[in-house]
Amino acid sequence: MAKKGKSQVGDWCFALGHPGGFMAKRGMVTRIGRVIDKQNATLRTDCRLLGGDSGGPLFNLDGEVIGIHSRIAKYDDANFHAPIESYLEHWDIFKEGTMISRRDLQKGGFLGVGTMETEDGLKIMNVVKESAAQKGGILKSDVITAIDGEPIDSQEELFIVVGSKEPGDEVVIDLRRGKKELTISLELGKRPE
Repeated sequence: MAKKGKSQVGDWCFALGHPGGFMAKRGMVTRIGRVIDKQNATLRTDCRLLGGDSGGPLFNLDGEVIGIHSRIAKYDDANFHAPIESYLEHWDIFKEGTMISRRDLQKGGFLGVGTMETEDGLKIMNVVKESAAQKGGILKSDVITAIDGEPIDSQEELFIVVGSKEPGDEVVIDLRRGKKELTISLELGKRPE
């Protein structure tokens, strides 16, 4: 495994897929690309990945694991990986076998939006009255792109990122409103009973 901070934006890398073994219809097993973005909990590459590759390794050119395939997209430059730094940071939890359930995440922070996954991103379909989202100025039709610098492109990702924080935590939300790019800072609320 690579050491913390070894991979950087612009580095060449290669992805391995085929968790069930080689399948001729899926094409090449090894896919070359570059790291095109790196945040605390996500690494984005332009390696071509296919559905079913999730959980596979991402290597640097020294043969060290720098990430694990996490979210596969239809566009080559929108594939995300959990960086090795996340594994190193949480390794003790993994070794202990501690599970974080959906119920645990529901005890965390609450934003208060209903969303829909679209080709443009995670679109806000409704805002809960008196929620953190409403108080922070988020509007229906806004498109959330990131929270605290972490790209958000699915409802599941939004749920995990918000739920892993505590009520009262301040978050920075990047969103698109029409053609404008906005950044909103707000304090997460508590999920209604």
